[in-house]
Amino acid sequence: DYNPRMSEPNRQLAAIVIADAVGYSQMIQADETGTRTRFNELAEGIFKPLLAQYRGRLMKTKDDAFLITFNSAVAAVSFAADVQRILPVHQSQWPDDHRIRFRIGVNLGEVIVEGGDVHGDGVNVAARLEAVADPGGILITGNAYEQVRRRMDQVAFEDVGPQDVPDYPGSIPAYRVLLDPDIVDQNVPRASKSARWQVVFGLAVLVVIAGAALWTLQS
Repeated sequence: DYNPRMSEPNRQLAAIVIADAVGYSQMIQADETGTRTRFNELAEGIFKPLLAQYRGRLMKTKDDAFLITFNSAVAAVSFAADVQRILPVHQSQWPDDHRIRFRIGVNLGEVIVEGGDVHGDGVNVAARLEAVADPGGILITGNAYEQVRRRMDQVAFEDVGPQDVPDYPGSIPAYRVLLDPDIVDQNVPRASKSARWQVVFGLAVLVVIAGAALWTLQS
């Protein structure tokens, strides 16, 4: 018998991350084999382990992009921040023209899951926001920001205002994720600052003690 419920799409609330390699087509034209090798190295060495750590689900992979879903916005933003922190370190010994940078967009919204595929307005918003993010940067929607702003002190957020993006009606409230420790330190709660300074002070004391011991041994 026909069951109308079986034809209904599976709608879920998810945190969506879209990461897209900047200038990938030009890099492929210049060196297809080398570019694909480096891209796969980043996928296996950085994206895959962090996906496991934050329990993300890789829904789609294109030649130059990943579409990933998470159960929480905190996990999604933490994943994106770790990716953007680790990528420059991993590629620090590569020539400049070999380094691959990613734009990342994060949204918290409804998606439609059909088999192993995912689509819907939540995905579209993340994709549009990724397209206007800075290379090496992360933009998140207002929905995602409201879920993470009081729950993450290892990053900070900058309100960049509503973003008018291509092929999307209206504008999208957006926030830039700030990874710079100096900038973050100005935005974390006072208790976190105090704890951080205690660690710094303790390390400084150890350095002084070690220096004194070394001077004594040499004299």
